[in-house]
Amino acid sequence: MFETNNDETRSRFFFPLRTNVEYFRSEGNYLDLKARAKQSLLLYDEVVFQAGVYWNVMGPKGQFDMIRPFNPKKDKSVEFSDVSTAPHFFLRIRPTGASPDTPFTTLMSSEKKYEFHAQFHHLVEEMRSNGIEDVITADFGLTNSLKGLANNITKVDIKALEYDPGNPFLRKSIIGNLNFDLLLMSLINLPASIDGLHAPILAEKTLENPSVSPVPGFFSLDSVVPYVGNITWQEIAELRQEPSIVEFRRRMVKLEETVRSNIGEATEEEFREHIMLLHRDDLLEEMRGLVPTKDDIVTNVVLEVAGNIIPPVGITKSVLEAYDDVKEFVEYRRSWYAILMRIQEMKN
Repeated sequence: MFETNNDETRSRFFFPLRTNVEYFRSEGNYLDLKARAKQSLLLYDEVVFQAGVYWNVMGPKGQFDMIRPFNPKKDKSVEFSDVSTAPHFFLRIRPTGASPDTPFTTLMSSEKKYEFHAQFHHLVEEMRSNGIEDVITADFGLTNSLKGLANNITKVDIKALEYDPGNPFLRKSIIGNLNFDLLLMSLINLPASIDGLHAPILAEKTLENPSVSPVPGFFSLDSVVPYVGNITWQEIAELRQEPSIVEFRRRMVKLEETVRSNIGEATEEEFREHIMLLHRDDLLEEMRGLVPTKDDIVTNVVLEVAGNIIPPVGITKSVLEAYDDVKEFVEYRRSWYAILMRIQEMKN
């Protein structure tokens, strides 16, 4: 059972099953999930994963989904739904407590057009085995009244939203799963991951609600430190132990919040560009504070930064690394900038 976080000094991020099924469509998508988990571990104290195995199948005659307990013997590996070979699915039942000889009653038999699988247990075990302790798995569910509310919201959305993948069961399933998880997120009051399959529908649902915005920090982290997926779990664990990780997290959140408040509506490219510019200015200000007597260093860095789209952490490091006071700064890890330098070393 999940316990509410009563320690306001420790932050949490949540991965629900239904709205992260896209990460289990292929091995490539699963690598993206790992990268997302690594980003979450850099930005939050604890990461919470919904327990169990989610299965969803759809066809011309109907749809069926369920969350069942994880079985280590049965669920020996991660399944990807785009490589399924079974052309049909069946929904069969028999009375509870019936003998094994009691035949099943078939309620539905249909050609299978779409299928989703999702389970985080192998990923969590991989993280824990590599020294990352602050990952939690917990069961989550909604009361019958909240399930009814989710279904009612879904009925309204089906009529109102433009999203249409061409299959009514798929449309209802994706919209319904989004509403289910939105209520769940609201209930446990945690920011959460939503995959690329569900994100456009959420954007359409919240188009006219200015109070809804992305969780701050991920976009700035992705802009300042492009793709952390090739950093190992052990290295992520090391970064989480850095004294400056708290300041680094504040920095990523503030960077994104500042840009959003300054420019309002903008394309992703414009938003990323403004993040880079603000990051450059703050980075130079940080370095001036570290080496106030070496104006020539800052001048060289300004010239090199100006010609780069991605913040040149590697260039900055190469320019400054020869100076003893900066080496001393890195050793003492007094600033968010120390994390950037550590990440750059790991990526290289």
